[in-house]
Amino acid sequence: MLGAGALSGSSQNTIMAAETRKCTVAEYLAQRLAEIGIRHLFAVPGNYCADFLMATERLGAISVICTTNELEAGYAADAYSRLAGFGAVCVTYGVGSMSLLNATAGSYVERCPVVLINGGPSPKEWADELEKGIVFLHSTGRLRTDFELFESVTGAAGIIDRADDAPAEIDRLLSECILSRRPVYIEVNLDIWNEECPWPEPALNPTAPASQPEALREAVSESVSRIQKAKQPVIWGGEEIHRFGLQDDFERLISTSQLPYATTLLGKSIISEDNSRFIGVYDSKFAPTETRQIVETADCVIALGTTISDFIGDVVARDFGNMILAVQNGLRIGHHTYPDIVLDDFVRQLTISLAEAKFTAPPLPESFAARRPKLLAEAALKTFNSKQEDEITFDSFFRRIAGYIDERMVLMADTSLCLFASADLLIKRRSGYIAQAVWLSIGFTTGGTVGASFAHTEGPVVTFTGDGGFHMIPQMLSTLARHKRSAVIFLFNNKIYGFEQFLVNSQYFKEASAKPAFYNELPDWEYSHLAKGLGVECFMRVRTIHELEVALTKLRNWSAGPVLVEVAISAKDLPAGFRQNLFDPSTASLSNKPG
Repeated sequence: MLGAGALSGSSQNTIMAAETRKCTVAEYLAQRLAEIGIRHLFAVPGNYCADFLMATERLGAISVICTTNELEAGYAADAYSRLAGFGAVCVTYGVGSMSLLNATAGSYVERCPVVLINGGPSPKEWADELEKGIVFLHSTGRLRTDFELFESVTGAAGIIDRADDAPAEIDRLLSECILSRRPVYIEVNLDIWNEECPWPEPALNPTAPASQPEALREAVSESVSRIQKAKQPVIWGGEEIHRFGLQDDFERLISTSQLPYATTLLGKSIISEDNSRFIGVYDSKFAPTETRQIVETADCVIALGTTISDFIGDVVARDFGNMILAVQNGLRIGHHTYPDIVLDDFVRQLTISLAEAKFTAPPLPESFAARRPKLLAEAALKTFNSKQEDEITFDSFFRRIAGYIDERMVLMADTSLCLFASADLLIKRRSGYIAQAVWLSIGFTTGGTVGASFAHTEGPVVTFTGDGGFHMIPQMLSTLARHKRSAVIFLFNNKIYGFEQFLVNSQYFKEASAKPAFYNELPDWEYSHLAKGLGVECFMRVRTIHELEVALTKLRNWSAGPVLVEVAISAKDLPAGFRQNLFDPSTASLSNKPG
């Protein structure tokens, strides 16, 4: 047996090399980002972050994608994280970071784990401002402005001004991003990027929280009892199923229980919708009548990982006592709360307990076809009754596009009338649909197309956006063209903020002579010139069903970079869900439960 001092010369050298291996702070952060699976960093350059961008490019594991502005970079990183697991964005202090604030807030609200890297001023610049009144570049004149702003819209935030502190602080912030699935903010002082620190090892492996065992047993027992007693229970899946990697567990729960399930719009496609128990997307009054009937008449709603926004808040107000609501940081069963329950533990144990109880799901109402979305998609071309010379409407477009989409594609829908119109499309690809359905920032999807196109390489990203959202950030076409990304953007040109008009005065759509609110009118851009000027080689304008058919035929074989398709839509047109609410007020509530 060897003694403590009997190591061979080679072993001793290996240990010494490990102990003395160094890197710069910039290299440390870049290596950690690569370690968690980030392969693309979206950035707008600035002198405060230049050293980090150079170090990242030298490392070779991450490609730096320079975007046209910070908002585009933030939207891109957000969409990238939804497909790749994590996203990262790098900007410079003040003028860069503040332009990113809206995108970061959206990532926070919708649980998108994005790492925000902000290059900050040096200690000398801080001292000169405080002691001599010399305002440094991009300063507001107040200390820690950026940190204070982003602390309120991230899961964790930190400033690194000493190289010795960098490894522990970077690891702390990235661990929080991994565990909370929320964005984190890392600000590094200018002088620190090239200072030395130890090489990052071992790999990050933060410990996830666990449920309190007795509380979990009690909560699952109470839930199973409620589900067994219910005459029409329904599962309502949300985005946290995706964010915390619980799709397989969710699918096992559906398969075991045979309960019908809907999703929120934000949770659409958490698992493949080609499922006999899928009843559609429930987005309150905009949902199909059949979906609403099941969800709104259910006597036990099992909401899993669901963020409740005011668009879908009515169901909670109505079903508060009949709802089981499980999210990552707790559980509520009616009025009974369990703060020490973690979502993944609850979903898995509920599946086991329902199987042990030999639970049998009640039959669906006879009036409802459980496979409605699948049947619609398969029959789309056969039942497409529009004439070739007909002008395109939202409904005819989405009926036709249902026959075009396939499992190679990732679909994105912006905050516009097309957001709710796209909800009924059958998505067979798990996580194959992206929408910012809670934060609802107009233009998110347009910028997000950039990030999605780098995360998804098996086929095109297909984006639906209104002209209002597109006007917010059309420059992203330049980034797509520069990198020859495979993306098809369907731009609905109705010359107004249609969704906004519906919210403020829906009678505009009902009365032929009515004018929209002046602030909802949009200028009519020449999109063909814009596309050409930004480097897009393929532009199409479609006004009729025939022109749409021609365009879709061409798109089947197109792979040479982005495509912009302008879809001319009447300013008075509305998707079916909106017209249903406008012309038939009786659909405002379909619930016939007592009380």
